[in-house]
Amino acid sequence: MIAQRLILGRSTNPRSPWPLDVHSQAGRLLQFFEKELQPLFKFEEFELFPRLLEWSTAGAVPWQPLLQDLRHDHMVMRAMIDELSIERDEGAPDRLRTFGAQLRAHIHVEERELFQRIQKECSNEQLATVMQLVSDYADTAEPSCVLEND
Repeated sequence: MIAQRLILGRSTNPRSPWPLDVHSQAGRLLQFFEKELQPLFKFEEFELFPRLLEWSTAGAVPWQPLLQDLRHDHMVMRAMIDELSIERDEGAPDRLRTFGAQLRAHIHVEERELFQRIQKECSNEQLATVMQLVSDYADTAEPSCVLEND
């Protein structure tokens, strides 16, 4: 949802408290990144991805290229956030749109490739382990998708 708001520069829900001014939108993105995305990226990079690499089986398509692409996306988005936090005003509308498009593309790859492969290639025991990892992460994470004024 936030990706779409960033791309459009507004919310499609007329009752949404999503700000109309670019400076406030940048602030909301920085808050969302700090509270939601950064912890999620760390979970994926340090918990989920290493586990998937451990489970690679002989003859199967290697996990490394997909996981490397996802890590690269994380790195790109972190750099975009760093730039936005230093210079919020200069080129902010374009930066917000670009970040939104990057986030949307990243989510698409996770949904269409990563999650599909996990379901297809992991054993029932491995799926249970993934579910436990995700559950443990969810228990320690701050409330999801809740931002001030939302």
